Amino acid sequence: MLHTTFARAKKAGACVSSYRKMAKALGSVRKYGKDTPIPLDKALEVCGLEDVLWSLQIIIEPAEKEIRLFACDCADRVLNIYESKYPN
Repeated sequence: MLHTTFARAKKAGACVSSYRKMAKALGSVRKYGKDTPIPLDKALEVCGLEDVLWSLQIIIEPAEKEIRLFACDCADRVLNIYESKYPN
Protein backbone atom coordinates (compact mmCIF):
# COMPACT_ATOMS: atom_id res chain seq x y z
CA MET A 1 0.00 0.00 0.00
CA LEU A 2 1.19 3.48 -0.83
CA HIS A 3 0.83 6.39 1.58
CA THR A 4 1.23 10.14 1.78
CA THR A 5 0.82 12.69 4.58
CA PHE A 6 -0.85 16.02 5.14
CA ALA A 7 2.60 17.60 5.51
CA ARG A 8 3.73 16.31 2.11
CA ALA A 9 0.48 17.41 0.48
CA LYS A 10 0.73 20.90 1.91
CA LYS A 11 4.39 21.26 0.93
CA ALA A 12 3.61 20.14 -2.64
CA GLY A 13 0.77 22.66 -2.99
CA ALA A 14 -2.27 20.42 -2.78
CA CYS A 15 -5.49 22.16 -3.73
CA VAL A 16 -7.25 23.63 -0.74
CA SER A 17 -10.60 21.97 -1.39
CA SER A 18 -9.18 18.43 -1.52
CA TYR A 19 -6.88 19.06 1.45
CA ARG A 20 -9.85 20.22 3.52
CA LYS A 21 -12.04 17.35 2.30
CA MET A 22 -9.42 14.82 3.41
CA ALA A 23 -8.90 16.60 6.73
CA LYS A 24 -12.63 16.51 7.42
CA ALA A 25 -12.85 12.81 6.52
CA LEU A 26 -10.01 11.99 8.91
CA GLY A 27 -11.26 14.15 11.76
CA SER A 28 -8.89 17.12 11.19
CA VAL A 29 -5.20 17.46 10.47
CA ARG A 30 -4.47 18.15 14.12
CA LYS A 31 -6.27 15.00 15.35
CA TYR A 32 -5.02 12.72 12.58
CA GLY A 33 -1.48 14.09 12.55
CA LYS A 34 0.25 16.03 9.81
CA ASP A 35 2.91 13.32 9.47
CA THR A 36 0.67 10.28 9.97
CA PRO A 37 0.59 8.15 6.79
CA ILE A 38 -2.63 8.37 4.78
CA PRO A 39 -3.31 5.27 2.65
CA LEU A 40 -3.96 6.17 -0.98
CA ASP A 41 -7.02 3.94 -1.03
CA LYS A 42 -8.54 6.23 1.62
CA ALA A 43 -7.58 9.25 -0.49
CA LEU A 44 -9.28 7.60 -3.47
CA GLU A 45 -12.43 7.00 -1.45
CA VAL A 46 -12.55 10.59 -0.17
CA CYS A 47 -11.09 12.71 -2.98
CA GLY A 48 -11.26 10.64 -6.15
CA LEU A 49 -8.91 9.35 -8.81
CA GLU A 50 -7.58 12.69 -10.07
CA ASP A 51 -6.30 13.65 -6.63
CA VAL A 52 -4.78 10.22 -6.03
CA LEU A 53 -2.94 10.38 -9.35
CA TRP A 54 -1.61 13.82 -8.34
CA SER A 55 -0.54 12.43 -4.96
CA LEU A 56 1.67 9.77 -6.56
CA GLN A 57 4.37 12.46 -6.68
CA ILE A 58 4.35 12.80 -2.88
CA ILE A 59 4.13 9.22 -1.63
CA ILE A 60 6.28 8.09 1.27
CA GLU A 61 7.45 4.74 -0.09
CA PRO A 62 9.86 4.43 -3.00
CA ALA A 63 7.68 3.20 -5.88
CA GLU A 64 9.07 4.78 -9.03
CA LYS A 65 9.07 1.51 -10.95
CA GLU A 66 5.46 0.71 -10.02
CA ILE A 67 4.31 4.21 -10.95
CA ARG A 68 6.05 4.01 -14.33
CA LEU A 69 4.48 0.60 -15.00
CA PHE A 70 1.07 2.02 -14.06
CA ALA A 71 1.59 4.93 -16.48
CA CYS A 72 2.56 2.50 -19.25
CA ASP A 73 -0.51 0.38 -18.54
CA CYS A 74 -2.74 3.46 -18.75
CA ALA A 75 -1.17 4.47 -22.06
CA ASP A 76 -1.54 0.94 -23.42
CA ARG A 77 -5.25 0.90 -22.56
CA VAL A 78 -5.97 4.00 -24.66
CA LEU A 79 -3.48 3.44 -27.47
CA ASN A 80 -6.16 2.00 -29.76
CA ILE A 81 -8.22 5.20 -29.37
CA TYR A 82 -5.23 7.31 -30.37
CA GLU A 83 -4.31 5.05 -33.28
CA SER A 84 -7.87 5.07 -34.66
CA LYS A 85 -7.90 8.88 -34.61
CA TYR A 86 -4.34 9.27 -35.94
CA PRO A 87 -3.68 6.19 -38.10
CA ASN A 88 -0.35 7.39 -39.46
